[in-house]
Amino acid sequence: MKKEPTGIEGFDEISRGGLNAGSINLISGRPGTGKTLFGISFIFAGAEQGEKGLFVTFEESIESIVENLDPNYVERLKKYHDKVLVNDIAALRTKARMERETIEVLNIDVITNSLRTQIEREGIKRVFIDGLSALSVSLPSEEDYKRSVFLIFSLLRQMRVTTLITSEFVETGRFSKSGYEEFLADSLILLSKDGWKRYVEIIKMRGSDFSAGRHFLKIVSSNLVVYPRLKVSGKGKRTNERIRTGIAGLDAMLSGGLLKGTTTLVSGPSGVG
Repeated sequence: MKKEPTGIEGFDEISRGGLNAGSINLISGRPGTGKTLFGISFIFAGAEQGEKGLFVTFEESIESIVENLDPNYVERLKKYHDKVLVNDIAALRTKARMERETIEVLNIDVITNSLRTQIEREGIKRVFIDGLSALSVSLPSEEDYKRSVFLIFSLLRQMRVTTLITSEFVETGRFSKSGYEEFLADSLILLSKDGWKRYVEIIKMRGSDFSAGRHFLKIVSSNLVVYPRLKVSGKGKRTNERIRTGIAGLDAMLSGGLLKGTTTLVSGPSGVG
């Protein structure tokens, strides 16, 4: 299966090359765990390969996001202005609240048509949707929200773009607002914090192998870096070959030395040699 690199050091290793091409990937976590930074890195990785990406914001306006970005990311955004497009739905939601009116652009059919037009017209290969759950605020019921999520996911599958969507981890143990998003997604990635320590864990990735379990995650010079957990390679080959220690008496006691491939602990108080 073709993979799309995320541009995040270490993550492409644990995911066996990145995200599956054409897949929809949900990244969940509490506020401050690095979800938006992960998505922006994913879009920039595509731009560096000459691929166009679409950044869709539902919760925080692009202006607000840029204000909080590291200057290096702002410069990259300027550099790839022709490769990174923006659909700032969050700003339109704010405008609607300020004017105390419902504007048509918040209608789900209008949103999906807008996404379809941008993807087709610009030849978009990657899509990053930040804060999809914020869409529920403008909808009357959870069923309407689920319908909207289904329509957006269906469109993205139809367009065969590789998509990353952020979601808030909720206290009930769900990885998304309704639990429906994680059911529809091809892969589920969890970001978490425990004090000063950060972790990333791939919960599922359809059609692809991956390195399971929690892996350390750090923000280094404003870039996400994953440190894959150590993996035992399996049983080594048994051998009777001996490695001499260089101490004649000890080698005689050990029938010729230490067994090749083994680990030996030498213990004793200080000064005994």
